[in-house]
Parts: sequence; structure tokens; C-alpha cells
Amino acid sequence: MASSPAGSPAHSSVRRGSGHHRPVTDSFYGRDGDGFVANVFTQGAWNPNQQHGGAVQALLVHCVEQVPTLAPMQLTRMTVDMVKPVPIGERLDVRSTITREGKKIQTLALTMTAGATELVRATALRVRVEDLVGKTNLPSTTVHAELELPPPESVTPNAYPPDYDRPGFLRAVEMRRFQAPLAPEGVFGWWLHTTLSLVDDEPMPAMSRLMIAADMANTIGVMIDPTAYTTINPDMSVHVLRAPVGEWVAVVGNTRFNLGAGLGVSQAQLADREGICALASTSQLVQLR
Repeated sequence: MASSPAGSPAHSSVRRGSGHHRPVTDSFYGRDGDGFVANVFTQGAWNPNQQHGGAVQALLVHCVEQVPTLAPMQLTRMTVDMVKPVPIGERLDVRSTITREGKKIQTLALTMTAGATELVRATALRVRVEDLVGKTNLPSTTVHAELELPPPESVTPNAYPPDYDRPGFLRAVEMRRFQAPLAPEGVFGWWLHTTLSLVDDEPMPAMSRLMIAADMANTIGVMIDPTAYTTINPDMSVHVLRAPVGEWVAVVGNTRFNLGAGLGVSQAQLADREGICALASTSQLVQLR
């Protein structure tokens, strides 16, 4: 995406795990001409040199929103396939191609590359917006009763063991775990928010905030021991009803495993204080360490 070069913000450094050392700013990405370079706050849990999917997806949806439309439109679906792990510190280029153009529907294909290596593929669907309030007898929902989630300020911030060296992404995102309503004991959901910007000093877009939370649908409700096994999600699909309002986004849902095949599937609802704003689904590749 076309943009101006990055400035030179003050920075410090963070060390994690194997001694990996990278510059840190108060954003997930910095600009490199019309490309992007990730810093340590994008760092995922599986490898200290690779990015968390939530950060990657937040950047991709930001690039979608830079593409002009023929009429006012809203993103209604985004599907992301992680072809290869996305590195930290290398220049990333995102290419957006309009595959269908119209005044009611637009579809996009996106690729993220580092050099000649394709890392991520994504597709996006955008649909025209029109205010139909008072013009139709359609119900706003067919759900009998939506889940009543505890407000984020009533939930204790997540505490990490003193000896747990958190990856950069978990240093950038505040997570608050709560017992999922109407679920068996121990099945939980999350409230999440981050005060970081996405790119340099630009404010975090609402849809990017949503995509950061969406990646937490991976194994939602299951306590994962990353020292014993990994549950990598190579994809993410999000259907968007509306952009979230405010800084906090909740994730609550279900995970099912086929242990005989070493895979899983998760489905989640994404909500803000006003209610459900999106649905997310993802698959897992389950592997023993």
C-alpha cells in the first residue's frame, strides 16, 4: 500500500527466550516505504522470530480499508490463509487486487510477501451500506437471548507466572479471562484490548482491533500447555456484522478436537459492550512438542 516512509520514534529493546533482540516502538508495525516491518510486539508464542496471527490479520484488514469503493461499503467477510510463518524484522509487502467491482459488492484478493516468498493469502468481501431502520419489518436477530457477558472492568486482568517469558504480542494486548455464560465450569472467554497503534503513530482501526481479537478464537475455551503441544491455526474466517465500538472486544465460543487426526475446529462470537458484532472460525493443526 502506498504510504510515506516511517519516522524515527524513540525505542528501547526487549529480550525473550533464546536471546532474540529487536527494537521496540509503541506500534505493531513501522513503515518501510510502501511496505511494513514488524517489531517485537507482533511476536507469537510458537517461535520468537515469527508473528502472531492476530497482528498479521490486523494489518491485512487495514490494507483492505485503504482500497477505495464505488459506494459506501463495509467489510462483511475476511478469510486469511497463513501459507508460511510471517517473520519479524523483514520488510513485508501487501498487494491488494480487486477481483469484483460494483456499487453493491466488492471482492478483494490480498497477498503478503517477504522478498519473493509468499507468506499469507486473504480474501475480503465488502457490501454496500444503506440505513433500513423503519423501512422493513425484518428482525434485528433470530437469537432468543444473546449471552450476557460480564463487563471488562468487572474481570480481573490475566496474571502470568513470574517465570513465564511472555511473547511480545502478549505484552501488547491486555487479556481478561471470564467464565463463559451457560458453559460448563472452566470453559472461558476473553476480553481483549491494546493501547498500541497498528502502524507507526496511526490510531488502531476498529476493524484491526476486531481481527486481533478474532485470532483468540483459536482453541477458545481450552487451556493450552505450549510446552507440551502446539495448536497452530493456519486459517481464520471472520463474518462481520458491524465494527466494534470502544477499546474492548470479547471472544467467547467452542472448540472441538478430532484427536484421532490431530486437528480441531473453533467457532467464536466477537462482542463489544453493545453486543455481538462478528463471528469467527478457525481450524487447528495439533502437534506434540
